[in-house]
Amino acid sequence: MELKLVDRKLFSYLYHSFREPASRIAKALKLSRIQVEYNMKKYEHEGLIKKYPCYFDYSKFGYNYFVSILVKLENFDLIDKFVERSIKSKNLICIGKMIGKYDLYMDLIFKNEKEFNLYLDKLNLENDIDDLFIMKYNFTELYPLKFLDAGNYNEKNYFIVGEAKERKFDRTEIEILRLLKDNSRIRLIDIANKLNISSELALYKLKKLENEKIILGSRVLFDMKKLGYFYSGVLMNIKNLSENEKEKIKRFARSHAYTNSLGFFNSKPNCFMQFFHKTHEELRKSLGELKSLLKDKIDEWDVLFIEEDEYFNTLPFL
Repeated sequence: MELKLVDRKLFSYLYHSFREPASRIAKALKLSRIQVEYNMKKYEHEGLIKKYPCYFDYSKFGYNYFVSILVKLENFDLIDKFVERSIKSKNLICIGKMIGKYDLYMDLIFKNEKEFNLYLDKLNLENDIDDLFIMKYNFTELYPLKFLDAGNYNEKNYFIVGEAKERKFDRTEIEILRLLKDNSRIRLIDIANKLNISSELALYKLKKLENEKIILGSRVLFDMKKLGYFYSGVLMNIKNLSENEKEKIKRFARSHAYTNSLGFFNSKPNCFMQFFHKTHEELRKSLGELKSLLKDKIDEWDVLFIEEDEYFNTLPFL
């Protein structure tokens, strides 16, 4: 798809824009409200926008153990059955296919190590798994869609696992969160009608969840292939990874046009970074810039070619 300027502006803005009305988006982008509404409906109809998921601080729910697992199956033909079983888990945020050393990636959230170990024990009993690689994050951050170069309208980064104490939620808050997790742009009046409450109460509850930073914001889930872009990740081990070195890598990730996410973990390898790219040359350039930044600090790395999500649920335990 050849992106026009209006498309680039809207995609860039919408990627990290939470519940803003079309009139506000139009004002920020210097477009008409009709242009914004027409194009958003067109993107949805054409499947360019798949959904509007909401992002949350999991620690407020008592979930502080964020893990990614890379899975190699005994037989590639077993992928669909494995995905079908996996999506029944209350811990699975997303699962998707990969090309290369591993067949699938899984992002999961747990309350603690004990809950994770119980999940892992069950997973290890699966007779179709050849190999697993586990990444337990101590830091993970998601970034705006910067590569479109259409203006830095929304530079908010999402750090999805904080250190807050678990909070209690009432029934109305739970139902609002369930509605938001799949469609962060649901209208206030629709929330009120579905829950049989007043719009005033719905607004009060929603603002409270936002102000307490339980709701971090949202991202648009695009069909990146239709846009002509791909995801790839680099899994690397950085020697003597100090806090100063981490800060340098964070600054790179936050400013680099093609970086989508960054994570650190205590095991070896100890860092993961995900990039968007349209061509292999763009990916090679991004990897070259990363290598120039870290010089001889990287003692091993592996490039992972990532397909899009087969399943996505930002609140699987609700």
